[in-house]
Amino acid sequence: MTEKNFFNYVEAHPVAKRIKSICPIRLLPLDDLIGEPWQYGISLAYALFRGFAELGLAMTETYILFLNADFVLADGSYERLIPHMRRGERVLLAPSYCTVARRAAPLLMARRDLRTRALVISSPEMARMILQYRHNTIRAKTINQDRIHFEYMDQAYWEVDEDTLLARQMPISLVAMRPEIVLDDINTFWDWGIVYEFCPSRQVTVIGDSNEFLMLELRDEDTHLDLIRLGPTTPKSAASRMTGYITQYQTDAGRFPLTLHAGELPAGSTEAHAALQSFIDELISYLPSTPIDHRNHEQWRYHKEHLRRYHEEKARTAVNSSSSADNLMTDAAAAPHPIPRPRDAKVGGVRKFLLGKTADTRPWHPLHLVYRDILPSLDDLAARMRPNGLLVGSANGAIGRYIALLPGSHFWISPESLLGGNLDERSDAGLVFDLCILDLSRADLSHARQLHEAATRRLRKGGKLWICWINFAGESGAELERDLVRCLALPGQYLRMSLISSGAARLAIGLAHWASALARIRYRALRDGALLAAAGCALFASLTRRSAPGQRGISSNCIGMIIEMCPEPEPEGQLNRSVEGGCGNAIVVAGAALD
Repeated sequence: MTEKNFFNYVEAHPVAKRIKSICPIRLLPLDDLIGEPWQYGISLAYALFRGFAELGLAMTETYILFLNADFVLADGSYERLIPHMRRGERVLLAPSYCTVARRAAPLLMARRDLRTRALVISSPEMARMILQYRHNTIRAKTINQDRIHFEYMDQAYWEVDEDTLLARQMPISLVAMRPEIVLDDINTFWDWGIVYEFCPSRQVTVIGDSNEFLMLELRDEDTHLDLIRLGPTTPKSAASRMTGYITQYQTDAGRFPLTLHAGELPAGSTEAHAALQSFIDELISYLPSTPIDHRNHEQWRYHKEHLRRYHEEKARTAVNSSSSADNLMTDAAAAPHPIPRPRDAKVGGVRKFLLGKTADTRPWHPLHLVYRDILPSLDDLAARMRPNGLLVGSANGAIGRYIALLPGSHFWISPESLLGGNLDERSDAGLVFDLCILDLSRADLSHARQLHEAATRRLRKGGKLWICWINFAGESGAELERDLVRCLALPGQYLRMSLISSGAARLAIGLAHWASALARIRYRALRDGALLAAAGCALFASLTRRSAPGQRGISSNCIGMIIEMCPEPEPEGQLNRSVEGGCGNAIVVAGAALD
C-alpha cells in the first residue's frame, strides 16, 4: 500500500526484487485515502483493510500480517509467530514501543547490510535501543516518576531499571489475524475494536515478552508534545480524560502484562507488574461500567465525514502546497569567552545587605529559593576537581558571577551563538567541559532541546548539566507548560528536578524589580523600603517552603525551574553497549519503508 507516485520506485528497488524471488508483490494505491496529517488514523484503517479486502471468503483461511512503514522488527520475530499460527490462534497482538526517530534511525541505518539491505538486530539489542532512546510519550506515561504525565493514559509504564520497562497498552498493536468472518467494510479504527468484528469470539493472543516478539516504532521527537503535562497524574484523573472515547476492546487489552527488557529480568519485576496492574485496574474502575460501543464510534463518524469533505474540496480546486523552513535564531556574536571574575557591586546600605557581594544568594535574597540547591552542587563539584565549565546565558547574572569564582576554567556563550553553531566552529575543537549550565530566558525555553544537544556535544562523558529558568514575568498557562515540558523530556538521567512556586517569593521578586526602577536619589527611602519588604518576603519563603518536585501545572506563583541531569550522548552509529545479533528474514505486508 503506497501512493501511485512511488509505484515505479518500489518496483525497481533491490529489496522488492529480492521479495519477488520469494513471493509475488502487488502494489495498491492509497491516494484516495490520504487526508490531512491529523487524520492518519482513518487513512491507516482503510489502507490496511484495502490490503486484503478482495480476498473475500479466502481471508478466513489466510493469516494477514500487519506492518506499518514506521515499524522495525527484531530478528526472528515473525519466525516466532509460526507456532501460534499452527495452534490456530486467530488474533496475535504484540506491543510496539515508540522511539525517537532522529536518534534511533542513524543506528538502524549503520546496521543495514549494504549488499543485501537486510537489517538484522537481535531482540535484546533492539530493546536496549528503545530503552535508551524511548520517546517522550513513554517517559510521560511512566507512572513511577512524577515529573510529567500524558493527557491520555491509554498506556502505562513502570521502569524497573535501565534495562527493564514494564507496560500496559490499551490497545496492543495487531500483528497478525486470520478472520473468523468476512467483512466488506469497516466501521471503526483498528485500535478501537474492528478486530472484534472480524473475530467475534474475541479470543486474542498477546505476545508480551520482547524476547519473543519486538517492534520498534519510529516517531518524531515532538509528536504529541502538546499533550504532555507537568507533574504526576492519578488513575481517577486519567480516567476522567478517557471517558469520552475509550472502548471495550481497548480496556480488555489492559489486563495483559508486557515486558521490554535487554537482559535478565531483575528482582522486583513481579511486584512492579502488580503495582502497574493496580494502577490500570483502578483507572478502569473509574470508567463507565458500559464502555462506548466501538461500532460507528462518534470519532469514527467525524473523521469519515471530514475525509469525504477533504477529497471533495481537493477535487474542486487544485491545491498548491508550499513549504517554508523554520529558521532557528542565529547570532553572529563571537563563540565562548572566558567568564570574567566579578567585581563587588558598588552599592551600600540596604541594597548591599539584600544583594550581598558578587554572587551571594542569602536566604533573604529574592532568588534564593531558585538557586539554593544548585549552588551547593557546584561547590561540591569544585571541591572534588577543577572543572571546566560552560555557561549558556549571561555572564553577569547570579549564576555567571558564581561560576567565575570557582576553581577551573569557565566560559560563557549566548544561547543565540550556541544555536548558530559558533561553539562547533571553534578552532579549539578539543575543548570539552565537565559541567554546563543553561541559564535560559523565557524565549530560550522553546529551543531547550536544540540548546541541550549543542551543549551536550561538548560535555565530557559523565559530566553534569543544569537547566535554570527564572519566571520574572510571573507567566502561567498552557503555552508555558508546553515549553517547560520540552525541558522535562530531554534524554538523560534526571538527578534533580524542582519546579519552584511560592507566593511570598513571587512578591519578593516583584518588589525587588520595582525597587530597581527607582534609581533616582530622591526615591532612595522608598526604594530601601521596597527592598526590605522584598527581603522579608524572601526570608519567609525560604523558611517555610519545602521542595515539591511533583507539583502539577503552572501557577502564577511559579518563580522558576531547576533541573540537574547527566545527559545521554548523541548516537554515533552504534549503541553504547552492544549485544550479539542473530540472522533472519522479514516479511512486509500492507506498507513498508524500503530505504
